[in-house]
Parts: sequence; C-alpha cells; structure tokens
Amino acid sequence: MPLPEPHIASIGNRHPFLLAFRSARFRFRLRTVSHVELPAEKGSIFHGALGHVLKRQAPLSYRFLYEPTSAEIAPGAALQRDLPRPFALLPPLETTTEFPEGSELSLELTFFGHDIGQLSVCLSALATLGLLGIGRNRGRFEVAEVEAILPDGDPRTVYR
Repeated sequence: MPLPEPHIASIGNRHPFLLAFRSARFRFRLRTVSHVELPAEKGSIFHGALGHVLKRQAPLSYRFLYEPTSAEIAPGAALQRDLPRPFALLPPLETTTEFPEGSELSLELTFFGHDIGQLSVCLSALATLGLLGIGRNRGRFEVAEVEAILPDGDPRTVYR
C-alpha cells in the first residue's frame, strides 16, 4: 500500500520556507508479548531506546534524526549548535507503569522536512527494540500496526 503524501502546510503569504513545510505523522500501535514495566513518563525511555537501536542498525538515519547538521536542515544555513531534531516523538501518555502481556500502547512519530522518508527505518528499529525489550524488566513488544495520520486527523493503516 503506498504511503500518503506528506502534508504540505498551507499558510498563505508567509515566509517562502514555510510555504513548502512538509511533515508526516505516524501512530505506532504496540502490543506487549511479555510483561513490560515502564516509568510513568515514557518519553525519555522510548526516545533514548529508539536512538540506541538506530545508532547500531542504521547509523546514517541515526545521524540525520539525532545529530542533524545545519546543511541537512537548511542548505546554506549558518553553522548552529543544538539544532532542532527533524522529528518529534509523542510517547504513550497513560501514567500506567505495568503492562501485562497482550496490553496495547501507542506512540507517534512526526517527521519534518527532508526526513519524512524515515518511516521504514524507524519501523524496523521499533520492531528490533520490541525483540530486545524495554523498561526495567526488558519487557518485549511487537509493532502491531502503523497508521499515517492524515491532515484532517483521519488515520490510514500503512502497516499491519
């Protein structure tokens, strides 16, 4: 199934850069295959673990997503330190910390600019992370489904 076209923001007569701003938002539905223990705030653990797997599995994608340079974000831009990352991770928001086998969690990744094509690499990294385990007890999960969230908010399944 082909992926939906990335969202092109329509913001009128503003800065030319913003006229072609691209983003793509995806929801990953995860199903636990063993008991998983996570902290109440899950953002750091998923962000760090995803980065760790990407660094080993896809170093170039890791560099683009976690260590962008000004040339990658805006060709010709002045060298800057601590550039914004071209993605955002919305972790599971429930404060529950215990997930028995068969539980479902979801997280979202939104890619910005030129890095919207990183879906398949991140899907592979999350699948690997699920096999390796996450959290205090290295609980395992599988990626059950991925949905593209369209600009109108409707989901479209792109992986099951």
